[in-house]
Amino acid sequence: MSRLTTISETFDTELKDWLDPTNLAHAANIARACIALRNNNGGQLIFGFNDKTLQKSSTGIPADVKQTYHADVIQQIVSKFALPKFDVEIVFEDKDGQTHPIVLVKNGVESPVMSRSAYEKEIRQNTVYVRTLSNDKVSSAEPKTPDDWNRLIRICFDNREADIGRFFRRHIQAIAIELKQLSTTPAVEEFLNEGKAQFDARMKEKIAEGKIPSMPINGLREVSLIIQGDFEPLPVKHLLD
Repeated sequence: MSRLTTISETFDTELKDWLDPTNLAHAANIARACIALRNNNGGQLIFGFNDKTLQKSSTGIPADVKQTYHADVIQQIVSKFALPKFDVEIVFEDKDGQTHPIVLVKNGVESPVMSRSAYEKEIRQNTVYVRTLSNDKVSSAEPKTPDDWNRLIRICFDNREADIGRFFRRHIQAIAIELKQLSTTPAVEEFLNEGKAQFDARMKEKIAEGKIPSMPINGLREVSLIIQGDFEPLPVKHLLD
């Protein structure tokens, strides 16, 4: 489905007239929009539409749209103004015979992105920008209400939580595969049980003698294994080392 089928401004979609990325004021405008979309957990910035009428803009169309809005050009703008830096992708789609560039800002923000430099009134330094609802219109601006901050913080925490979940799932899956590859034998279990019984017996003796207090023991793990094949006997000290 084309991204240009339905044109509207939402929290994850911002519309812009034709801007000149080589113009510093326009570049700062692009950067502010991308930072806000990043803090929104991703979205798209579409050029060539009036954000008020939602109609196509017919003025300022570059002679070579794809070259003017080349990925390297837009990425350079984002890297110049955003802290921390983040990657963007550029795609081009046609509507009614006109090619429109679309900047795709990825999700996954784990800490708020702020502006690293300023330019006139377009963007302030060390400022967080978000997609916020003001006067019944969504725009890229500084957080205006507690809800704006709550939404941004929740997005960052949700992404951090998801990242931790992915870490554990990745490693637990590998451990589970390893465990499935292990096999046990009656001799291994017998040896493990024998050691556990000896441990319990010694603990009871020490408790009865008053050498250690009687309390639950937590955090212990017993492991036994049998090495099959030729094995050269080693001195106990050497083996323990």
